[in-house]
Amino acid sequence: PDHRHLVAASSRTTAAKRRGRSAAAVAEDLRADFEVRRYYVTGRLDLSIYADDALFDAPDPATPVRGAAKFADALRGLFDARRSRCDLLHMAVVDGHVVALWRLEGVLRLPWKPAVKAFVGETTYGLDEDGIVASHVDPEHLIAATTSAYRSTDGGGSWTLIGGYGGPFGIH
Repeated sequence: PDHRHLVAASSRTTAAKRRGRSAAAVAEDLRADFEVRRYYVTGRLDLSIYADDALFDAPDPATPVRGAAKFADALRGLFDARRSRCDLLHMAVVDGHVVALWRLEGVLRLPWKPAVKAFVGETTYGLDEDGIVASHVDPEHLIAATTSAYRSTDGGGSWTLIGGYGGPFGIH
């Protein structure tokens, strides 16, 4: 079935915002986005904690996305959710931001179904003065890893990460 009309409609919707909350409370909501909604592979975000015009600077620095609903729509079409997973490894509040360390692996929704081998990533969630997520940023070294540091290991069906991860949590 053609679902394009649903994507367009959901991009225009907004959710009532839960304002005035601490970074620690927002971190718990983000934890649920990872652990319950599996947002990186399903696109299911709790839109009530994101600014409608939040900046999502991931995974491609050439095409950042502005808008939580638009980012969620993009994620929905990226991974085969039944064959993909994103595990939260650690979450912390650092200088008023929420920083998450995660591990992602899965299968992309492309005709040849390429597998993305497990890699560790980091996302920093910037909060505005009302405690709403205003930015969702993956560091440049991670963005490079997810967009260009993969190479095909079998002619197109399986991808592997070239190099390691050296983020602030010390996991390599």
